[in-house]
Amino acid sequence: MITDPNKIRVAIVDDEELARERMRALLSEHSDIEVVAECADGAEALRAIDDKNPDLVFLDVQMPEVDGFDVIEALERGDPEAPPRNGAKAPAIVFVTAHDDHALKAFEIHALDFLLKPFDEARFEKTLSRARRHVRQARETVGAAQLEIEVASPATVASAFAALVAEHPKLAAMERSLLFAINEEYAGREQALNDGDRLAVLPPVSGGADDDVIEITREPIDIPGLRARLLAGEAGAVVIFDGVARNHTRGRRTRFLEYEGYEAMALKAMAQIAAEAHERWPINRVGIIHRLGRIEISESSVVIVITSAHRGVAFEACRYCIDRLKKIVPIWKKEYFEDGEVWVENPEAMRPA
Repeated sequence: MITDPNKIRVAIVDDEELARERMRALLSEHSDIEVVAECADGAEALRAIDDKNPDLVFLDVQMPEVDGFDVIEALERGDPEAPPRNGAKAPAIVFVTAHDDHALKAFEIHALDFLLKPFDEARFEKTLSRARRHVRQARETVGAAQLEIEVASPATVASAFAALVAEHPKLAAMERSLLFAINEEYAGREQALNDGDRLAVLPPVSGGADDDVIEITREPIDIPGLRARLLAGEAGAVVIFDGVARNHTRGRRTRFLEYEGYEAMALKAMAQIAAEAHERWPINRVGIIHRLGRIEISESSVVIVITSAHRGVAFEACRYCIDRLKKIVPIWKKEYFEDGEVWVENPEAMRPA
């Protein structure tokens, strides 16, 4: 079978025929999408993923016998009852569910996104746009969004990365600039890997309390709204940092920016930063919102709000939060110039020892 390498290969998995038909109709509006499989249950999905090797799977959660979570477990942990994988890469997963309580678990097991039934076309388009960027960014580097590799025991981050470089040599030139994480926690190169661990190889990053606001969004950031959410009567000061896209970098005219990130881990890191700020200064609340996707010139990419009784500690905490964010939060940016485009390395990024 000959396939178009420029197209994103998609599998639809849902036990409801009408749901599959709707998904197929929505995807048919996009010329860069090729639906390579439609499955009515989890067992059929595992066979299709092995045979068709899709880049992206829209996966229903609730299905008889083998549900969506069972499918992920079989792919990531090697279910002995599942069909052999033949070395196929693991696809990106978008969960589709009628139950919002499944959303948290979806992100805990590294789903790219989830769609809550019944979803509207606008929500679907946002999810597809995100999935498209994810797949294409992965292809730029290693030709896949996720890979499964085998490493001789005892395995470390360094030995796993060496195995990856052996298959994808162009990663070698980037090695000194990369960050690593095991199961969403930053890791040094000598840290041990166990069977089934998820190792993330990340580009250099760019870039609380119960009442804190920690969010990632793809919509314009509502700064007055964020201020109102955080401001309480005991506060005597509000300090706001608003990071915006500028129209030039090192003499090159910038058209717009694009931010992407490892969202589940980014949210954890942002919450960690807020907690650190509370430990260091007597502040009241912290708000950190980072926007992903396309950012036009003069639009906000990240906003940090600190409220406190006094202005001095609010200024210090706000400065700390943005400096720390640029070092440890796995969000990176691509700059689009009039004469080209480039993923930007952040020289402030921390590299684990």
